[in-house]
Amino acid sequence: MRGLILTGVILMGSMVAAFDPPIAKVGDFTMRIDAPQIVTQLETPIQVRIHLDNAGTQTLKGKVRLRVIDRWKVTSANLQSFELPPKSEKVLEFSVVAGKGTHNAHYPIHAFAEWDGGRGARDERMAHAVFVVEVRAPRELKPPKETVVRLPERGSVPLWQQGSHQVSFQVFGQPMQTMPRGWWGTDEATGAHATLQRVDRGGAKDSIAIHPPWRKGAGTIFVDWEVELPKTKPIFLDFAFAIRDHDPQREPPSDG
Repeated sequence: MRGLILTGVILMGSMVAAFDPPIAKVGDFTMRIDAPQIVTQLETPIQVRIHLDNAGTQTLKGKVRLRVIDRWKVTSANLQSFELPPKSEKVLEFSVVAGKGTHNAHYPIHAFAEWDGGRGARDERMAHAVFVVEVRAPRELKPPKETVVRLPERGSVPLWQQGSHQVSFQVFGQPMQTMPRGWWGTDEATGAHATLQRVDRGGAKDSIAIHPPWRKGAGTIFVDWEVELPKTKPIFLDFAFAIRDHDPQREPPSDG
């Protein structure tokens, strides 16, 4: 007779890659992209603000356009003109949409600026900035065909690919909340978060990015699999753990 065990993963930090600032500076011209860092709804317009700055003594005239990839699209006018007198700033407003079928992953929003450097057609310049946004949209759940992960007598099983996991989380002092099997996402009420991400820590790997409740108080979070083990020995559980990079300008170091 084969036994059943419940395998749980309890982690206290979300793993997020660090990216270069979304700023491009060419001579006296600076362009910066401002947009939400996390998108939780597909097919919903997202405001993208392009901040332009001219620190020089010549008026700069040019245009800005955005470029997105995959199922993303720009829904505003995508070629906008600007004129920057000396020592002036300007903000251009765009909107983009993460279309249906967009995966929970990181996506780039590219901004390209082209302008006359003030000395005619032979002095045309270009700047390119990139803003990286993370999608954490709820998925349409399909009940898994199997709720039990069966480990073969020879070989291995990547648990995160099985779709039969179950996420549970709890704000300390309150009842445990259990999500449907196969759920990945963010609970908006508590901030509890569990998704799949591709992470680079000296080599790219698939990972489970997870963060406990925090909006209504501290708590804990679990990801569970029900696993059927063979009688073969030995059996190993192979995993690694890391905490995400933090932004010292916006938050203290992780307590994980």
